[in-house]
Amino acid sequence: MYEDFTQEPKDERAQKKRKARARKAEADRKPVRDSPRGMPLWRKIALGITFAFAAFSVLILEAVINSSDDYSPRDDEQIKYSDFYKKGDEIYALVVGAGYFAIPDADAVSFRVLDFSSGYRSNVAADKNAVYCGNIAMSELEPARTKAVAFGYVSDGRVSYFCDGEAVPNDALGAFKLTYQTLAHIFWDAPKPQSYVYKFKRMDATDLRQIAGVYYAAEGSRAFYKGEVLPGADAASLRRIEGSDGRASGVYAADGANVYFKNLRLDARDNGGHYELLRQRLDYFLWDAKGGDVFANDLKFDPAAAPYTPLNRQLAHSNHLLFASPGGIYYFDENDGKQKRAADNLFAGEIRALSGSVFQSGERIYFLEGAEVWGGGRST
Repeated sequence: MYEDFTQEPKDERAQKKRKARARKAEADRKPVRDSPRGMPLWRKIALGITFAFAAFSVLILEAVINSSDDYSPRDDEQIKYSDFYKKGDEIYALVVGAGYFAIPDADAVSFRVLDFSSGYRSNVAADKNAVYCGNIAMSELEPARTKAVAFGYVSDGRVSYFCDGEAVPNDALGAFKLTYQTLAHIFWDAPKPQSYVYKFKRMDATDLRQIAGVYYAAEGSRAFYKGEVLPGADAASLRRIEGSDGRASGVYAADGANVYFKNLRLDARDNGGHYELLRQRLDYFLWDAKGGDVFANDLKFDPAAAPYTPLNRQLAHSNHLLFASPGGIYYFDENDGKQKRAADNLFAGEIRALSGSVFQSGERIYFLEGAEVWGGGRST
């Protein structure tokens, strides 16, 4: 019987297999040092997004730096005291907030500004072709017969319009569209986007006259504010409400019976002139010094907590106008347009204002001071 020396013993083969498996497991646990792996996919995506954002930011920055108006007027190019400018055969209109815009179809020879004799710059003009509210034509008016009849109001005896002198954001342009059009204007010579516009409204009145002050007009017994009817107002008696300092409001009016905020009738009766006019940034306030009611724009403070008394008349040392009543201290939150209760009313005696942020209650004098309190943790 012969022994086959070419075959390994079974126990040796098994031992070699175990060693091979052990080496493979060790290799799987340790990274190979001499052949580095590629960059992970998530890191590539993050770097790509970062690069794209940086490139877009550079474009935006360049757009801001180069966003000056294509036309910069000289003083002698202004047409009277208006928002219109003439340079050679071209007419430009200033739209506050957006810049200067050419009126392509304007006729420089026949172009004329409609003067409202109000002391404010006019943004209404006409030529042989059209009547313009800023840089936009108002249709159906006969230019040769169109006249200024009240501040912002024009008529040709057949058709009447109100043209607002305050520019407002252009609703047709969102943030993305505005950015795209701005970049296209800078880099590809596309038309400049118009971020603000002057709005205008055709009216169902022809025999208009000026009343009360800026933006108010009347036809017969009907009264208008910015082209909108004041419901139930007596045009003959309508007046702008004045504060204790003698200054007249541009948004509050009364006619001896009713009180109005712009073109809205308020839940109030005219008290004969005992009012205070206050401002909180972009919001208007009317305090009835006789009855104690408060209006923030057209919002009436809760009558159940009246009467109210202002603790301050300005925001120099506070973040809100504060009103005290027997039920507490209240303010108007402009973020959600609601009345809020700040605290209990701890003041004893009648409250009397001494200055914008100083008031007296009983025998004590108080001073308002605004402050910001920041939390110490990451989440506050």
